[in-house]
Amino acid sequence: MKKIYILTLILISLNSYSQNCNIGNENATGSFTPGNFGANYLLGVKYTLSQLGTLNSINLIGNNTGEGVQMAVYDDNGGTPNNLIASSSQSTVGTGITTLPVTPVLLPPGDYWIMAVYESGGNSSNYNPSATGNVVYYSSLQYGSAIPTNASGFTSYNGQDFLYFLSIDCGNTLCQPNTGTDTRTECNSYTWIDGNNYTSSNNTATYNIAGAAANGCDSLVTLDLTIVNSATGTDTRTECNSYTWIDGNNYTSSNNSAIFNIVGGAANGCDSLVTLDLTIANSTSGTDVITACGSDGFEIPNNGIDDDYDGNIDEYLGYQWIDNNYYTASNNTATWIETNAAGCDSTVALDLTILPPFVTEEDVITACGSYTWIDGTTYTSSSYGLAYFSDVNGCDSVLGVLDLTINSVSDLTASTSGLVITSNNIDATYQWLDCDNSNAIIPGETGQSYTAITNGNYAVELTENGCADTTACVSITSVGVLENTFGDEFAVYPNPTNGNFSINLGDIYESLIVSITDISGKLIDSKTITQSQILNLNIKEPAGLYMVSVQAGDKKANIRLIKE
Repeated sequence: MKKIYILTLILISLNSYSQNCNIGNENATGSFTPGNFGANYLLGVKYTLSQLGTLNSINLIGNNTGEGVQMAVYDDNGGTPNNLIASSSQSTVGTGITTLPVTPVLLPPGDYWIMAVYESGGNSSNYNPSATGNVVYYSSLQYGSAIPTNASGFTSYNGQDFLYFLSIDCGNTLCQPNTGTDTRTECNSYTWIDGNNYTSSNNTATYNIAGAAANGCDSLVTLDLTIVNSATGTDTRTECNSYTWIDGNNYTSSNNSAIFNIVGGAANGCDSLVTLDLTIANSTSGTDVITACGSDGFEIPNNGIDDDYDGNIDEYLGYQWIDNNYYTASNNTATWIETNAAGCDSTVALDLTILPPFVTEEDVITACGSYTWIDGTTYTSSSYGLAYFSDVNGCDSVLGVLDLTINSVSDLTASTSGLVITSNNIDATYQWLDCDNSNAIIPGETGQSYTAITNGNYAVELTENGCADTTACVSITSVGVLENTFGDEFAVYPNPTNGNFSINLGDIYESLIVSITDISGKLIDSKTITQSQILNLNIKEPAGLYMVSVQAGDKKANIRLIKE
């Protein structure tokens, strides 16, 4: 294509033209001068539409050349013309505004390319050769040929602007809005498309939905709303012990605050909000404790009289309970269910003791230490004799003979010699116990004597004549004492030790020497102590075996001490 050349500088003053949302150049003010437009080229520049509008015509400001012209509009794709939006029929260039009508079309906001093709070359219109920010797109097109539907093959150059503009009505003027009614019934409240929340019926509200009709026009909707209300109610009930309500919860106590919403449960189709008013009444239970007299096998009446006056003693049937059953033996398993004052179950358990009316001829008993017989007397020695008791426990007289043998452990003393404790009872069996460990059994120690291996308190359980008893605890404090001339009261405790230990000399000594060595003979500590009977000492060295020596004049003791 040939570039446009400026032939003559002409200043033309045009009246400004403006209609609604027009875009492009509607007047020739500024740097526009006549130009030489080449024939058979479709070319133009881009303009921006800021709001929705309806395109009615494509226009140019002409110089009355009378030559043929046809114009077109393309949309934009990233700064280049894209698809054909509208094109005019062929016309001729007149003086001033030359209007080329098009079929009205709705244009959204955006960039649009206005282009024209001329039948012959010449100065059909003015242009601005110094519009350096503009890009011109063009394509070779024989005048009278069909306008291309797509501009993908167009060529560009920079720096020109033209007196082209689009006549655009602001908004959508292609059609009138459709109307309709949104009829609905809702529960309690409803938020409509206008964003308002309605809590009562309404048939006056309207809302315009832009471009929502099937033909692209607006849709004006009128609301016809009927508000119906949810139902409320109270479920009042009294139940025993627990109740599982419609909410699935199991209630074990009275409740008047639980609520449950039954979706669509009301007669009008709305929700039904139910409040629980529950009273929990409890079942009761008790025990009927009864003591009754039994039979010895003879026909002894339950009440001791001839009820039917037939001259015969009535047959013993047993104890008749509230369940109408007769019980001839003690029973603690029978139950009977009644209804309590609250209307719930009341369960009564029977605890029946049937007392025998007689004690059989001789009561032979062997007991340890003492025995309390049915006569209420506690016997501490063997006894044989007759006892007669009238109306015992309200039953028939009791006649009995007691043959009682009282056994015991004959000797509960023990003696000590050094570390050896010996039971003085030679007729018993023995089990030695650790008093310091809750009288725990010392495994394997079942002889008459026990030799202590650690300091502590020890006793022996004696079994004799079928009776068992335990001696008093005996204290052993001299374990680990290898040599002692201080006397029998000399004691070391505790041994083993955690480091702190004491020595009881049995008497106060004015001066004494204490030495401590380890197992290798290394001296650990040595000190002189005056006016003391009880020595409180400490070994700070690691756990192990240590030798402690104490000497006061001609008195001497050697101790083997274990530190744990």
